[in-house]
Amino acid sequence: HASHIGEGLRDRVAVFATVVTNFPCGITATKNDDVPNLFAFFNFSDSDGATAAGADSGGRVAEGPLDAEINMVEGCAEDLRSVSVRLIMQRTEGAGRVHVVSPHPFVHPTAELHATANDLKRMMQMMRWFRDRVLGHSDVEGHVYDFIPGDDIVRSDEMLEAYIRSFSEWYLHPSGSLSGSVDRRLRLHGLENVRVADASVLPNGLPSGHPDVTIRMLGNSAAQWLMEEHVALSSAIPPPQHRAAG
Repeated sequence: HASHIGEGLRDRVAVFATVVTNFPCGITATKNDDVPNLFAFFNFSDSDGATAAGADSGGRVAEGPLDAEINMVEGCAEDLRSVSVRLIMQRTEGAGRVHVVSPHPFVHPTAELHATANDLKRMMQMMRWFRDRVLGHSDVEGHVYDFIPGDDIVRSDEMLEAYIRSFSEWYLHPSGSLSGSVDRRLRLHGLENVRVADASVLPNGLPSGHPDVTIRMLGNSAAQWLMEEHVALSSAIPPPQHRAAG
């Protein structure tokens, strides 16, 4: 199992957009612009049967649901209210690995993340989903003054691909580098008394949503198993024998 260590590294990947509304700004100077006003999860699969640009002839770029997260931060574009948007694809098809570059514990390893051409198509589909299904909704469309990257870029495969390559980034939730290297009770193969209860042991990298709750559940499970083993070990130790005085 040692050969699996470091492999299977995945992360979420985000692309940025900006929406300028026709509402006046009215945001106070005390607002923390780094804290999103909205976190939401959505599925951007092509569910109505229409073939998305950049998808295959079956209307999808991948099997199964395409899950993503959206973060929005309010701001101002001159005197109009704007929204900075991060569209975050939850799972990449491509997997990288972690490279240990030194035996010294203070020298950090390097992470090699990998995205495929199909992941790029998914990102394009996600951006088009947001433009058509969210900004194009009848309750929203009349309030959109401007949209970056703009319709000309969104409708062009070549221009949208270039935009995503320039304005996307890994979202720093790495996982999966120990997938397959632990047993069902999170014990690391080949070593005694070592358990791993973090995102590195998630099978195939990431869940379809934010990994926070899943990681908390792993930690809770590991703690319960340790307590069970401690109780079992304590009960197996015979009580001390006391000699009678005299």
